[in-house]
Amino acid sequence: MKLVASNLQVGYDDSKLIDCKPLQLAAGDSIHLQGANGSGKTTLLKCLAGLLPPLSGKITLESQPSLSWWRSRSPLGRVVYMHQSPYLYEGSLYKNLSFAWRQRQSQAASKQETIEQALALVGLEGRAQELAASLSGGERKRLALARIWVIQPKLALLDEPLANLDSHSQKLILQAITQLQKNGCGMIITSHQAEGLSHVCQRSWNIQDKRLEEQVSSSNYGRKQNAR
Repeated sequence: MKLVASNLQVGYDDSKLIDCKPLQLAAGDSIHLQGANGSGKTTLLKCLAGLLPPLSGKITLESQPSLSWWRSRSPLGRVVYMHQSPYLYEGSLYKNLSFAWRQRQSQAASKQETIEQALALVGLEGRAQELAASLSGGERKRLALARIWVIQPKLALLDEPLANLDSHSQKLILQAITQLQKNGCGMIITSHQAEGLSHVCQRSWNIQDKRLEEQVSSSNYGRKQNAR
């Protein structure tokens, strides 16, 4: 699966935030999206996820028609967006992951086993019947990543998954991201913490002066992947 955007401009109410060069995200890609606060990172992710229409340009998912694909052809279960303050359903952790199971494209595996694996992956094993409302901020993000792992989407767009977390939660989040990568999930991840993501992301995009550009740097982006 590949998501392609061309001649894309994103913003709100005709106020342009970003002018993008042609860009694409394919299954297996991992991209670190950087930019100052208010530069439009979240808006871009929402457009690519089909939650907001672009001001102009085309977004296509594989070979589907580009015309209003975010309205007429739901990417549910194939493209997943995680907000920096994830929304959780009322009820238990198990209930949250059960909702995610319904969006999974392939249900060949056991639902119960998949949910147990997801909770263990993010350090929430044995807590399936606890209420999601009782979780701390870091635990909420970990549960949101567990939901994505249950869905097993082709593409995931993660908005500041490492922000405001202690080192333990950051480690678990990065562990979940790595597992999604191993399963072939393509990702765009926004974060102000480049050090942690340099080991999991192959490339870096940067938003500056209302333009999105591929960032060329001497950092170790992609070294881990290239060393394989």
